[in-house]
Amino acid sequence: MPKKYPLLMTTLAFAILVASGAIAGSGDDAASSSAPAAGPLHDHSFAQIAIQVTDLDRAVRFYRDTLGLRYLFIANGMVFFQVGEARLMVEHGTPGRSVTLYFNDPELERSRVRLEAQGIRFAGPIEIVQRTESYDLKLLEFSDPDGNPLALMGNVKRKD
Repeated sequence: MPKKYPLLMTTLAFAILVASGAIAGSGDDAASSSAPAAGPLHDHSFAQIAIQVTDLDRAVRFYRDTLGLRYLFIANGMVFFQVGEARLMVEHGTPGRSVTLYFNDPELERSRVRLEAQGIRFAGPIEIVQRTESYDLKLLEFSDPDGNPLALMGNVKRKD
C-alpha cells in the first residue's frame, strides 16, 4: 500500500469489501435510501483475485502452508486457492503490479500471533482505521515472498 495515502487506500479497500458483501458495513439506512438505483453488478461479489509472483512453487508453499489457504488446483501454469467465496489465482509474472489482498479477519490479533509463528514479518503494528460505537476496523499489513501487499482487516467488537 502506498505510504503517501494509506488511509485513503484503506478506506477505498474497505468500501470495495463492503460493496462486494465480504464484510458488513455500518451504513445509514437514510443515506442508502437516497442512493441511485443499483447497477447491474450491485449484488455481485468477487469471484477471483489474481496476483503475479516470480516463483510459483514458493508461492504455493507460502499461500498453502504458511497462510493455510485451501489449495484448489493448478492449470496452465496458474495456481488456484479458495478464500471464502472467492478464488485467488497466482501466476508467474511481475510482482507488485497487483492489488492488495485484504483478508477479512475479525480476530486479527490472534492471527498475528499465529502468522508470526510461521515467520511472517509485519509492516507495522495493528492499526485502527475506523471507530464506531460498536467496533473498531483494524488493519495489519504484510507481504508475500515476492513483495505483493497483503493485509488482515476486520471489524473488532469494542470492549469499552
